[in-house]
Amino acid sequence: MKIRCLLLTGSVAILQYTASQLSECVGLVQAHRLLDDPAAAPPQTYYIDQEGQLQTVEDEERRKAQAAAEKQRKDKGEKLTQAKAGFKAQMEKFSKSLAREDFESALTMKTELIESENVAKEELDKVKVSSRALFQKGFAFAEVARNDYAAGQLDELEIAEKNFNANMDNKDLLDSFLGTATTVKKNLQSKYADQWTEPTAAADAPKDEGDE
Repeated sequence: MKIRCLLLTGSVAILQYTASQLSECVGLVQAHRLLDDPAAAPPQTYYIDQEGQLQTVEDEERRKAQAAAEKQRKDKGEKLTQAKAGFKAQMEKFSKSLAREDFESALTMKTELIESENVAKEELDKVKVSSRALFQKGFAFAEVARNDYAAGQLDELEIAEKNFNANMDNKDLLDSFLGTATTVKKNLQSKYADQWTEPTAAADAPKDEGDE
């Protein structure tokens, strides 16, 4: 038994499928184009898919290429999202540790995002140092942070932090911020002892079972 199909693809091509080919739901055959139109597109290879639909190998390859390109785009997008999150996490780490090397690592990540991933510098500049807020959260009792001495120390840190956040490429502002933050940390530790915990120590402290 043979099935004959007439296909109009610029000129008439005749495809023949045997019953045995159709029983496996996949049949390949070359569409032999009549040579009456030299300007016509080249012949295509047709097959019957598992749903019994006539398809072309060329269209299938095109769909695969498009799917691969879409996957590559999606993977690149996910990688970029992770890189941005990594930069933000590194800035948060620096805000806690006040370690110069942590900031240098964040700066390297920022530069990589700008130069290699074409991320706008203005977007990354929105990620700020937040040590002042972390220092305030370090008080065991919120009202202690509001007394004159504590508030004055936090104000000094806030001023240095704002100046640095306004221009994080300025090494002098970085030095000033780190110097102020270090001084404020020592003063709060000295004044409040166990009533204040520095951000790094708070982050490293083990959780109680009831907090999990």
